[in-house]
Amino acid sequence: NHYMAARSMGANNAVMGGTQRRRIALVSPYDIAVPGGVTKHVIGLAKELERRGHYVRVLAPCSVQPASRTFIGLNGNLCNLSSHVFIFPYSGAVSHISLDPRLMRRVRSLLDEGSFDIIHIHEPLAPGVPWAALAAAHDRPGTRIMGTFHAYREGPNRLYWWARSLWRARMRLLDGHVAVSAATASFWNQFVDLRFRLIPNGIDAQWLQPSRPAWPQTGADVLFVGRLEPRKGLDVLLRAWHQVERQHAQARLTVAGAYATGDETTYRRQAAELGLQRVHFVGRQSELDLATYYQQAAIVCAPSRGFESFGLVLLEAMAAGTPIVASDIAGYRTLVTPEREGVLVPAGDEHGLALALIALLHDPERRRCLGEQGRQTAQRYTWDAIVPRLLDYYDEISHQPSRKQNM
Repeated sequence: NHYMAARSMGANNAVMGGTQRRRIALVSPYDIAVPGGVTKHVIGLAKELERRGHYVRVLAPCSVQPASRTFIGLNGNLCNLSSHVFIFPYSGAVSHISLDPRLMRRVRSLLDEGSFDIIHIHEPLAPGVPWAALAAAHDRPGTRIMGTFHAYREGPNRLYWWARSLWRARMRLLDGHVAVSAATASFWNQFVDLRFRLIPNGIDAQWLQPSRPAWPQTGADVLFVGRLEPRKGLDVLLRAWHQVERQHAQARLTVAGAYATGDETTYRRQAAELGLQRVHFVGRQSELDLATYYQQAAIVCAPSRGFESFGLVLLEAMAAGTPIVASDIAGYRTLVTPEREGVLVPAGDEHGLALALIALLHDPERRRCLGEQGRQTAQRYTWDAIVPRLLDYYDEISHQPSRKQNM
């Protein structure tokens, strides 16, 4: 496996570059109205590139009107390619993508109008918008095409092996290849054998800094943030919480995220069957309120079963100075060093998870140390650290012959 593993991402490694003002299309396969890690990254990146003076457009499907509050700060540069979004179950999660047959014509028209010199496709092997963008960009010799890979999964997958010839053919259309973590690079190199540039997801740490008085703290608030998909492991946390409530009289679990009512009902039923008394489902929150939840929490818990390439929730917890208890899976090991930013527990181990939570809830000084070290780690992932590296890579591939010219 070949990938450039550059974990150190401090200011010393983020050389100044990307001084040329560029015209950049950011392409995503996912419904931008549905919160998720890739979508949050794309929206944040668009805002940061635009703030630095670049012309940016986001090409993505969208199932709601762009006037929605979902698109604060993005109204001017969102190109809604389709409102026809389908839900596909995959690896314990669901993907919201568009397979609208009109995509090809619409994408080509938008690329013609924008005269982009960089087309940056997130999940370039995903069907729908990325495939349309790759096909439309193929005959543009002056344009460079970047692909950022986010997906990761454990275990064998016959579909991926059967499709590897198609993957390799599409990879040849890309001038630059980025993986958000070493785990992601290793996974994809089973099928495509490339040299990836490692550039992780970025974060706006500013919104996680206290801007108003936090709600009263009990010193025993545990926060779960995420969609209620099976891979996120909330059922494991609820079984562990049965032990936590018996050992800590003030322990309180808050479940936040953009999850469906039906999913919430399933887990509320589980909590009732377990006799849990202090579990609160608060649903989707504004960024301001979510920041307050992060700040008031004693611990952020991420009990995912797997299939996580990075862990944006963990990074947000670190930026808020909140310690972490999470599953010991490849994507999370990218971010969390045990006993530095938090505690890692074998995935699915409800007893181990309960013991880790109980021990940390009873040790405020340890929580303070882990939180402070996490805050320091998060600084390596701020947009000010990540964007210059991305712009440098744009410059690098722009000065190289296009791979399209050699096909």
